[in-house]
Amino acid sequence: MTLFYTQGVKYALDQLNVDPKQQYQQQLDERFKTLKHMLTQYGQKTDTGHKRILIPRNALNIQNIRDLGFVPVKMAIPEKGQSTIRSFRNPFNNYHLHEHGKEWTMHRDKHRASTMMGYKKQKTPSGAVKLLPDTNPFSTVWNTIKGLPHTVGEGIPGLYYHLRNTLSNAPGIEDKLKKTLKPEYLETVKAFEPLRVPRKHRKPKEITPQTPATPLV
Repeated sequence: MTLFYTQGVKYALDQLNVDPKQQYQQQLDERFKTLKHMLTQYGQKTDTGHKRILIPRNALNIQNIRDLGFVPVKMAIPEKGQSTIRSFRNPFNNYHLHEHGKEWTMHRDKHRASTMMGYKKQKTPSGAVKLLPDTNPFSTVWNTIKGLPHTVGEGIPGLYYHLRNTLSNAPGIEDKLKKTLKPEYLETVKAFEPLRVPRKHRKPKEITPQTPATPLV
């Protein structure tokens, strides 16, 4: 009896000593790991052939996205129906999020965009990702060259489908996904509880890509 009591007290004290920022980051990393798995399992191919899923804001909000290491970009081919020109790219794993009102679409690029080449990653004590941009001006040309596989293989086809869908008044990506994604996926992701961001958790400083942006990224 004494043993169970002691273990219970120890567990309670351990819970009190948990760093809220670290706990939040662990929960956020686990949430994103789940979404990546769901993209692989349930994602539907649209237009460019990338698998895509819909993610409601209760599952991921803008603060969550920034804390995962995503960078806001404005020079990327938009999706049909996208609500803002801004989207979010992750410099290290090629995941890309587009905003569609109260939902995001997520896909994974096959190649790294040139604007994402100049970043280095640093982990903070809480586990959050800190991005360090490359400020060397001589890196610009080299990063642009390294980003050509993405520009040619994904940027140009993306531009073609965007123009075709716009001119033909085709349904937006969000509408297409709502019709093709399995109901079990939509119900599961809709039930995700929002992650509580610690009260003193500061919004990361927005970083502007150092490499020149081109409309074909």
